[in-house]
Amino acid sequence: MLYLWAAEHDLGYKQGMNELLAIVAIVFDTERQQGVIGCEPEFLMHDCYIFFDALLSKLGVIRLYQEISDIT
Repeated sequence: MLYLWAAEHDLGYKQGMNELLAIVAIVFDTERQQGVIGCEPEFLMHDCYIFFDALLSKLGVIRLYQEISDIT
């Protein structure tokens, strides 16, 4: 999943992305186990990917991984 995300984005994979994805996967799996409505087991990986992409791209977490050349 991380490989696919990195291949689709210019930034690529950065250290620590696996930890963010692990949290997303744990939350979605917990919801699946609890029978949360709308959390279908066959779409668990799809949902994780979409949420991970939104977390990085739409919510701005990706900025934490971008290179900063000048901090002044």
